[in-house]
Formats: sequence, C-alpha cells, structure tokens
Amino acid sequence: MNKCESSPQRNILFFVTEMDAEVSGRGNDNALRLPRAFANQGWSVQIRPHASLHLQRGSLFAEELDLANQQLIWPIGFGPRAGFLDRAQLLSNLPQEKLITPISELVLQHGKASWLDHCSETFIHCDPAVLSSFVKGPGQWVLKPLAGSYGRGVALLGDQPREQIEAAMAKDPGSYFMVQRYLAEVEAGEKRTLVAGGAVIGTYMRLPRNGLHANLSQQAALAQATLTQSEQNLVSTLQDQLIRRRIGFAAIDTVGDTLIEVNIANPGGFGTLDDLYQRDHAQALVGALTRFAEIR
Repeated sequence: MNKCESSPQRNILFFVTEMDAEVSGRGNDNALRLPRAFANQGWSVQIRPHASLHLQRGSLFAEELDLANQQLIWPIGFGPRAGFLDRAQLLSNLPQEKLITPISELVLQHGKASWLDHCSETFIHCDPAVLSSFVKGPGQWVLKPLAGSYGRGVALLGDQPREQIEAAMAKDPGSYFMVQRYLAEVEAGEKRTLVAGGAVIGTYMRLPRNGLHANLSQQAALAQATLTQSEQNLVSTLQDQLIRRRIGFAAIDTVGDTLIEVNIANPGGFGTLDDLYQRDHAQALVGALTRFAEIR
C-alpha cells in the first residue's frame, strides 16, 4: 500500500468484541494495548465492534466509518461466532492490502491444521476409532481439539488412548481432533516469538505448570528467552512464509527446532514482552507494521 499523500496523519481501524475490552486471560489485552500503541506513535485510531461491519449503498462501513477511508484495518480475533463467515465475506471485498492480514489467510492459516510441515508427527480425524488407530509405536501422544484455544481440551494420552480419545470426542461429535507426538522437551519450556511485519519483536519462555500446558490461561510461568541457532532458523523460515502470505502479525510457538503452533488471529504476549523486559515494544511493533503496509 502506498503512503496516503492527501492525509498528514495515518489512520487505522480496529475491530474488537465487547469482551475484548476486558483482559481476556493472562497476557492478552490486545484490544486495549494495540490501539494504544498506534495512538502513541501518532496514528489516528478508531475502534468498532466486529458486528458493526455492514454494507450500505455499495460500500462497507463500521457504524458511521467508511472503510474506504481507512488506511489499515485490523480485526482483533474472529469476533462473535455468529456471522463470522458473513463478515469474512464482506471483508474479502476490500483491497486486501488494507488488512493487517488478508481475510483468506486469517480464515485458513490460523489453527492447528496449518504449518504442519514444521510440527511433530500429526494425525487428524473426526472419527475417534480411526484417530485411535494412528496411536501406535513407542512414545507418548497428545490429543488436541482442532478448534480449541487457550490450551482447553489438550490431554496427554495414557495407557488406554482409545478410551480417552472416544470420551473427549464424544463431547463434541463430528468435530475434528488431532493426535500429535509428545515432545518431552516441552517440560523445559515453550518459546513464543512475536513477529510483526516480518520482523521479530521479541521472544519469551512459557514454562508449563504440568509438563503440558504452556498457555498463560493455564497458569504457565514466564521467563526471558533467546532463540538458539536452530530455533532462529525455524523462525526465519516461518517469517518468510508469513511475508509471502502478507500476514502482518503472528506468534510462533516453538519447542527446540519443532513448531507447536502459529497463532495469527489474536496472539497474546505483546504486553508480556513489555513486562518481562521492562521495555516498551510499541514503537518496534508499529514501525514494523508501517513498513510492511507501505511495501506490500
């Protein structure tokens, strides 16, 4: 997107949900912190509910705001489940360079079924009997609901994996689950690296409370961290892929040189970086995204 020559001040619109106005889980206050970061760097910031998106007279609006006049648009999270695909279809009518992340990428690349080339051995199915048949050989396996978040529903499979899988999937029949090779290294911590506009903003360690859950909502502990060379290589590879897909903001979760997940919908940790390092990362984040928007 080219610089807007007619306006002396850049502008950005954030879509949030009402509950995002409160801090939703430890470490994720993006709905408050990200707009503030842009405002502090001199941007004109508007905030509207996801559900305010609508079409009138052939143009897209958020309440009274004409989206044609917004230089950047950042939906924080997916918004209310009801109407999500409808909102995605509406947003697909915009020039996608206006969006921090193109809506097609937000829909298709967020989630546990993406980026699997860099993950441990993985199987996915909606039938518990079939999924259970994949759990063979030495080593442990982890069960994860494909649509889960904040570590909910993640379980380490024991001596009777079929019974565990059937019981978990019976609570959500027809939904897809995955089984994934357990990485013992996760017990020493999982690293989260925040990437904006293809640039690394910072990395920190999440120490699981039970050898499994490294989510802050599951009471994981935090520590400063740096990436080893092999971890840097993995993150660099993923940075290149994010840039090619024009994904502006993401969290890359790794254990050693193995990927756990790439979160692009609403990754927490921006405030955590500030707290852990006692440094304001807003300028780096906004600067990286400004450059990203201007060159893509």
